[in-house]
Amino acid sequence: YSIVSAGVKGTSTQLKTLEIANSAALAGLVDTDTAAKALVSSMNAYARSGLTATEASDALFVAVREGQTTFGELAANIGTVAPVAASAGLAYSELIGAISGVTKAGIRTDIATTGIRSLLSSMIKVTPQAAKEAERLGLEFGTSAVKGGKFVEFLRKLKTATKGNEVALGKLFPNVRALGPVLQVVNGDFDDFKRILTETKEALGSTTKAAEIMRENLDFEMKKNTANFALLRQALAEL
Repeated sequence: YSIVSAGVKGTSTQLKTLEIANSAALAGLVDTDTAAKALVSSMNAYARSGLTATEASDALFVAVREGQTTFGELAANIGTVAPVAASAGLAYSELIGAISGVTKAGIRTDIATTGIRSLLSSMIKVTPQAAKEAERLGLEFGTSAVKGGKFVEFLRKLKTATKGNEVALGKLFPNVRALGPVLQVVNGDFDDFKRILTETKEALGSTTKAAEIMRENLDFEMKKNTANFALLRQALAEL
């Protein structure tokens, strides 16, 4: 129902989305409705780029693998940041990778998504102070700096230009909520952050692999329980 009500059109697309949602629910230990909402909110936000349910789900599972977050937490929060990220020109894989990278440092998923939304909002609507500071630093600032897969390059330039200075960063990102993820990226392990974004970009097949692992585990547990029940029945018969 959530797939249809959210505006996913075409029977084949709806059925494919439901199929992916079922696999995501199994692998992510959430209900199908929760998984579907995460996929549909992502697809709606990135409708112009033609994001598919498979692409969204695969990126989300890489985020779970690489960061300190869960599919359920991502599902609950992705809808608050995806529309802003799409508007800023950030690729979906970059957004999901950024969330994963920030949570890896121990920042909660909801705080990470709120911070990244604030960061991107600051680049969509650049304040006069931010524009002046960017000019002083010789830094391209605004959505043009991140569009077309340039998010990592922008962050690298930001790190070099500001040297992680909180005063300079505060002028560029006046919203205090944006400073958390920004500081984490520029003052943290930037190479690992870049690696995670590469992983989410090359995430094809992650949902299928995760679901297969869960199915194998469930099959193993079922066989083990069946064997234990047989032993119990035999023991009771011998009493």
